[in-house]
Amino acid sequence: MWWLRPNAVKKVYLTVIEKMILYVCEAWFRNNIKIRNKVLQIKRPLLIAITKSYKTVSNEALQILSGCASLEIIEIQTTREIKKLKATNYIQNQRKIDYETKLRPWERIKIKWEYFENMTEDHHIFTDGSKIGNRFGSAYVHYAKKQEVTKSQYRLADHNTVFTAEIFAIHKAIDYILDHELYDVKIVSDSRPTLMTVDSLSDQRVLIWNMKKN
Repeated sequence: MWWLRPNAVKKVYLTVIEKMILYVCEAWFRNNIKIRNKVLQIKRPLLIAITKSYKTVSNEALQILSGCASLEIIEIQTTREIKKLKATNYIQNQRKIDYETKLRPWERIKIKWEYFENMTEDHHIFTDGSKIGNRFGSAYVHYAKKQEVTKSQYRLADHNTVFTAEIFAIHKAIDYILDHELYDVKIVSDSRPTLMTVDSLSDQRVLIWNMKKN
C-alpha cells in the first residue's frame, strides 16, 4: 500500500480499513485509554502514508492533514445512533424487552442504592414508568442546579409491565448521562422493586444486566 499515491491510500483507508475497524463497534468500543491507543496503533501508519509526513507528527495533526475524522468520534456517534435505533425499534415494532439471558457468575453486578432526601445543586435525573389504560410508557427528567434541563418520554409495547417501564426509564437515563458525559449524577426512582432488583445478583434479565454494566 505504501507505494500507492496518497489519494489512493486514503480511498482504501476510508472504504475498507475504516469500515473494518468500525465493524460492530457498538459492542466492543469503550471510550477509554486502552481502546483509543489500540485504534491509534492501527490507523497511524495509514495516516502517515496518506500525508507523507514524518513519524514524529502528532496524531491530531495527521488527522487534520489527511482529512480523516477521528475514529473515536465516529465510533461514539455510531454507538449513539444504534442506541437510538434500538429505542425506536422498541417503540415502533412493539418488541418485548423483558427477557432473560444466562449470566456467568463473574458477570453479575450488584449496585447499591440509598434513600433520596433533598435536591441539591448537583445533577438529578428523576425516572418513572407507568401504565395508562393498556399502554405502558417510560420517562425521565434532568434537573441541574434545581432547574429542569430536559426530559424524554418513551412508549413501550402493550405486553410489558410497569416494572419493565421503570427499568427502561433508568436505562435511558444512564444512556443520556453517558452521551452527555455528565458527572456526579443522582438517578432518583420511586420504585422500590426496581431498586431491589439493581441490588440483586440473581436477576438475569437482559435489560437489567445492560443497565448495570453501563
